[in-house]
Amino acid sequence: MNLEELKQGIENNEYEYWQIVQNMRASVRDNLGRYMNEVRVNDREHAVKRAIRVIQDVYQGLDASGAKLLDLEPGHGPGHLVREFISAWRIARRSDLDPTEVFLGQVAGSLHDIGLLLMPRYEEVNRVVRHGEAGALLLAEVVKEQDIDLTRGEHLLLMFAIAAHTHYLKPMTVECRDGVERLVEPYEDLLIIGSKPGEMKLGTGDSDEAFYPVWLTRQADRLDCVGPQFLGRHYLTTADEHKDYGQDGFYDVKYQDHMRPVLRTNENRGRDGRTMLEHFSMFAESQSNRSIYGRFDEGEMVIQRNALRAMSRDIIGIVLEAKKREMSQPEQDDIRMSWTEFLGKTVEPSDRGQRTAMTLDSMFSKLNEDVQRIWCHGFKFSMGAYCDWAEVAMAELGTLNPKQRKLPGICTDVREFIKPDDSWLKVISQH
Repeated sequence: MNLEELKQGIENNEYEYWQIVQNMRASVRDNLGRYMNEVRVNDREHAVKRAIRVIQDVYQGLDASGAKLLDLEPGHGPGHLVREFISAWRIARRSDLDPTEVFLGQVAGSLHDIGLLLMPRYEEVNRVVRHGEAGALLLAEVVKEQDIDLTRGEHLLLMFAIAAHTHYLKPMTVECRDGVERLVEPYEDLLIIGSKPGEMKLGTGDSDEAFYPVWLTRQADRLDCVGPQFLGRHYLTTADEHKDYGQDGFYDVKYQDHMRPVLRTNENRGRDGRTMLEHFSMFAESQSNRSIYGRFDEGEMVIQRNALRAMSRDIIGIVLEAKKREMSQPEQDDIRMSWTEFLGKTVEPSDRGQRTAMTLDSMFSKLNEDVQRIWCHGFKFSMGAYCDWAEVAMAELGTLNPKQRKLPGICTDVREFIKPDDSWLKVISQH
């Protein structure tokens, strides 16, 4: 498998690859019951163990093909992939869902961002084959090249769940780079049960039956879009100007403007872009069963989601209150240094992550002194909150054997990968 050829193919012949994705969607819609019956799991424990083996086989195949997983763009890089693996596993191991759904959701939940190897997150404007669709196409290539042990039904259902992890709420017309307008429609994520035994199909609309392989995939993604790790990974994306996506469309992200410690309502913001706090708050407040994104959350997902949402709200409160709080310059210097280490050695522990963290530290030094002081309070609290999250996650990961904690091409032990690094932990402990 030649990753560069696949990347260039999507770049230069988007229509061809868009049709492959559309054919896959149609096949899953038309054959859902048959494909679900092809999923080979016995019970939840077997589903979870087999899911880990499949995930590792895919990463092994990517590594063998020369994929540079450690060089993915910070914020959507190896740290993000590892946390998604952990989140998908933590949800799956306690799920009361059918083992078939658990298996598919855990695998897709762990792998849904592999398409970033082909389609960087902030290069998706004017495209219909975005990183979700690219991930589905990449999975198909890995399965074929590496002869990974999946039935055809399992393979296509996983492709569908990976592509569908981007939660489109309404149809949108996209003027693609070849000048052609194409319609992107929301992925079918609801089950419509037929009158005959075993009869089912996928749809959108009014059904209250979730197609959980898609929703579990999105849940694993959402758990890295809230809490202290999200503040760190989103901050890493601000080193370069880009367009980000909010509930009301794309907006420009410019570091100095984005770092204003301001939290406004949508009405008061007008056409102005979101600040860091506003982006952070938007994701935190979407973590609810009242939200269209969280309507099918249950069990372990609710427990983790609520804990991380509380951390996000606390971080926002600390930053807003910090306008009235002082911090000595020596402490600010220590926190700044620790935050840079936290970003490059914990949030995205890679050479690229460390270089980006250093770039951001230089950019941070040019901000208004009051803005720097305010955010140092927020950074300090966030690192402490991350330690709380990591302590619980690492304890749970101790129940896996060492072989199960390995992600080829990324790390030999995911537990060590998320462990707070002494380079920043010692400093914040002193304050």
